Amino acid sequence: METRTIKMKRGVLAAHIFILLSVLLFSGCQKQATTPPIETTPVSTTTVAPEITTSVPSPTPTQVTVPPPTPSPTPTSKTYYVKNGGSDTASGLSDADAWATLSKIQAMRYNPGDKIMLKCGSTWNERLGFPSSGSAGNDIVLSSYGSGVQPKIMRLYISGKSYITVSNIHMLADRDYEALNVNNCNNITIDGITADGQKIMDRTRNRIAAFTFSYNITIRNSTVKDGGNQVGTVWGGGLTMDDGCHDFLVENNLVYNHAEVAIQTGPPTTNNPDYNIIIRGNTVYNEEGYYDDCRGINVGWKSYNIVVENNKVSNTSTMLIGADTDEHDVIIRNNLLFYTIDRGYASFIDILSTSHGDAKHYNTYVYNNSMFHLSRVAGGSFFLIRTLDGSKSTGHKLFNNLCVSYNPNVAFINDTRWDADDPNPPPAEFTSDYNLFYSMIPSGPFIYRGVKYDNIDDWRTASGQDMHSIYANPLLKGIENFNDSVEFTTSGNELMSNSSFNNNAAGWDCYFDSATGAMGSFGRTTSAGEYATAPAGLKVISNTGGSVFSSIQLHNTAGMPIESNKWYVLSFKAKASRPFRMQDIGFTQMGPPFTAYDSRQVGGSPVITTDWQTYHVFFYTSQAASDARITWYLGNSLPAGGTFYIDDISFKLADGLNNSVLPDIEDFVTPINSPCVNAGVAISEVKDDYLGRSRPRGAGYDIGAYECQ
Repeated sequence: METRTIKMKRGVLAAHIFILLSVLLFSGCQKQATTPPIETTPVSTTTVAPEITTSVPSPTPTQVTVPPPTPSPTPTSKTYYVKNGGSDTASGLSDADAWATLSKIQAMRYNPGDKIMLKCGSTWNERLGFPSSGSAGNDIVLSSYGSGVQPKIMRLYISGKSYITVSNIHMLADRDYEALNVNNCNNITIDGITADGQKIMDRTRNRIAAFTFSYNITIRNSTVKDGGNQVGTVWGGGLTMDDGCHDFLVENNLVYNHAEVAIQTGPPTTNNPDYNIIIRGNTVYNEEGYYDDCRGINVGWKSYNIVVENNKVSNTSTMLIGADTDEHDVIIRNNLLFYTIDRGYASFIDILSTSHGDAKHYNTYVYNNSMFHLSRVAGGSFFLIRTLDGSKSTGHKLFNNLCVSYNPNVAFINDTRWDADDPNPPPAEFTSDYNLFYSMIPSGPFIYRGVKYDNIDDWRTASGQDMHSIYANPLLKGIENFNDSVEFTTSGNELMSNSSFNNNAAGWDCYFDSATGAMGSFGRTTSAGEYATAPAGLKVISNTGGSVFSSIQLHNTAGMPIESNKWYVLSFKAKASRPFRMQDIGFTQMGPPFTAYDSRQVGGSPVITTDWQTYHVFFYTSQAASDARITWYLGNSLPAGGTFYIDDISFKLADGLNNSVLPDIEDFVTPINSPCVNAGVAISEVKDDYLGRSRPRGAGYDIGAYECQ
């Protein structure tokens, strides 16, 4: 992949910078870097009753903070030491008398307040089943002592226990076991550990740190990494909470390189819901090429009362944050989301409703997130709202979000529905407003119920959404002077012949499919008003439009040479006697079997008005060829009795898009002159910003994760 100058791109903010604070508990062992705590306002343990000034209903999730226990030794508590080279016949009460094996730890019973300390630098090829519980205020502690790297063990299993703190241990998964498994437990604190999947693929287990049937759990300052897939499937993942987990705090962790999911709530196969979970301040990503199907943070399958806030998620192909299937009452706020790699597909916020479970999916609230799609090739959507198989999806809200794209193939909002048994299934019900959208390559589309709209005005007319939203450059440092016109820069020869119709209609044809009821004519015109540039234009007259979009096809007849994996831009001027929406512009082989030559297309469904306008359509080629054809499909859209006029057609390599240096966004914090400032709506459940500063700081809420400094 080519070198990029964008600072975020350099490993996603300098390889996700990740030069973060080490948690050195009890001993100061060096552990893998994790994300430093993000300064936020403490979450209340009371039920939030938010209001939004737009007077639409708001969520009422119970936000429960899980306070980490502070172990205090009892008069009889003891500290036990374990190291390589120790002896299981020793007392274990000092470094000199340390035990040797994990099996010795497992064979003993411990009192509340006891500590079991593993020596840094030691390694055990053993699994440990934790044998005892502590009591309120007197956790049993499993940690480390000495200096050096974290002690390594194979899999820690805690079942049916309570009041335990585990810190500063490196746990390894293997093909058949998770690194950490916590089942049917309560009041457990996991702090500063490393759960390591070792990049083992085709495992018999599909998680690295798994929590089931547990409550009052804190997982913080830890690293969960390199989880592979389950054998024969794409299933896999990092940190998961399944089957009745509730009252969890997942905070300031580093979770990366996982198949399928990085962090997930929700039982995929049972009816035990997960609820009252806060996922805050985590850094989640996949290295380029690690795994092609991954969800960054996924809230799904009967989860409710979930808060996903102040996280940084990047390059998890498929989706960055998902709200999946039967979940409800979920707040997604103040997150930073990035996609920078030239592969895969990224839906930044994916609200997916299916017939899985009871097929009810409601009240997903997406507020004040900042999202950046900075890849010139990979497709995606900032908001993908999918309603499948007749499921019901209602009450979702998208407010105060910032969406910036450097890819014309990325949809701002993609509202789609599908049902194998119903050609007209119920659509999702959502409200979107007070957002800022900006595509540096004009323009990213909006998709409403399967129909593309290439500008925000058409989207508003069709959907009734985003009446107060803004389409503008947010003026972030590094792109404040960005000129999108450079992206239309082209080079080389004009590939389209007779593009201004100076030589009659040579090189052009129009097909009317009588079998589908289409009739009409086409030809060169020199009449005043029927061309954009002298001496002539081309017109297509529809007597009857036919029954399908391919009933009328205007196309070039001289094949054009194209290169593989390049962006091309088709530009043309057009108008019509009556306005209509063209259903498609095709980019194919000249003759049978009419193979499609584009893997991505943007702008191919324009609205043609009664005034001359210039249109741009981008195609990304899937192969090299010498016989490319452009087809304007007018059937079943150009009104019967209507006329379509076209002139000044150009088809060239889009060198501005293929060769330009990606924009270098130097600072994602909102500057004082940004149109984001004071342009949002007040939302009572968004009290502060990504940095923990109170909102608002000016006359109104700012759009995006940051309030203006």
